[in-house]
Amino acid sequence: MKHVKTLLMLAAVAALTGCSTDENTSYWEGPSASTGEIGFQMTTGNLSRAESDVNLETIYKNFGVWTYKGNATSDFTTTTNLVMADYLVGYTDGSTTGYDPTGASYGAETPTTGGWWFYDLLGTSQYSGTSPFYTSDQKSVMSNNTTQFLKYWDANMDYTNFYAYAPYKHGESGSVVTFDPATLKMTLPTVTMGTNAASYAPYMVATNSIAKASYATTKVPLKFERVQSRLRVTVWNAIKGYDVKLLDVTPKDGSASGIYAIPADKGTGYSLGSYVNSGVPTVTFAGVNPNQSLTVDYTTVATASTPLSFALCCSGDVIAESRADALLEANRSATVYYPLPAGEITGQTNSGFAFYISYKLIAEDTKEEVIVRNAAVYVGPTYTEWKHNTAYTL
Repeated sequence: MKHVKTLLMLAAVAALTGCSTDENTSYWEGPSASTGEIGFQMTTGNLSRAESDVNLETIYKNFGVWTYKGNATSDFTTTTNLVMADYLVGYTDGSTTGYDPTGASYGAETPTTGGWWFYDLLGTSQYSGTSPFYTSDQKSVMSNNTTQFLKYWDANMDYTNFYAYAPYKHGESGSVVTFDPATLKMTLPTVTMGTNAASYAPYMVATNSIAKASYATTKVPLKFERVQSRLRVTVWNAIKGYDVKLLDVTPKDGSASGIYAIPADKGTGYSLGSYVNSGVPTVTFAGVNPNQSLTVDYTTVATASTPLSFALCCSGDVIAESRADALLEANRSATVYYPLPAGEITGQTNSGFAFYISYKLIAEDTKEEVIVRNAAVYVGPTYTEWKHNTAYTL
């Protein structure tokens, strides 16, 4: 039993968090002779050093932005100070994907990255994309504006503020994203606890304020943050003299395999718990000149008690015996969950999780085998009150 406890304590040490400083950058590229246009430079901080698929061009191909201009004493809330109202900013690689750049002001060059971003002529009455680009009948990726024109810096104003989100949300595909300049609050559509990194794109938000002195030389930096967190499972072996192979757990109802996580509340014993699995996120941007200062909360939430199932890593091979990296890619489950950040939801109390794991111990000398089934370790709620834009590895 000593081996069982040792493996589990190392396999499910709770909430090893860390937002990597790695970033992917997307650049706004325009004609070399252009001057005074408002353009963008976007970054998306990777949630792991092993991750390379989170740049905006790969997953989103668009974002929405509200822009207001004003002087230091202005409240930035008047209609006359509005520069961009939920503008769609779209990506094209110039040949096979994204938005058709024909006629757009920033379609004159193809940069070394293989594509560029633009918003000029992306209004619904202007855009007439042809295959293989998006076509105007693909409503879910179209603008909420009839027209969109290239915008220029106003040198009479001391500041220009930007409030952005990704991916873009078209009204005909469901509820739109809203922004209230009086409260600096953005409300997103309902999000759910998604899984599968290949198809799930969590909402991201960004903000920045540019001072007049920087107008002539600035492509607006927008560092996007996810409004959800991310949860993965990594298993490693610290048992000397034994190889370890993971096995599927065997839940009573036979409904799951791999590594099983059941929400659980601990009292004198354990009872079935719950976690937040859907809600309406609101993002509040702090200050008159918000330089990436924001908070995330939820107006309404719903909870679930359905266990989480993580596919086994390693394809049946022996798991590695060291843990030099918290993510240890070779030992990482392919299953990814995007939970809602319970630690940032007002009045929300989250349960912990009971993790179940089955495995086979193989003695390196005698090749004797010992099978352990459905061994469990409890990860308490202190470690599952997740924060937005943070990666968690169990």
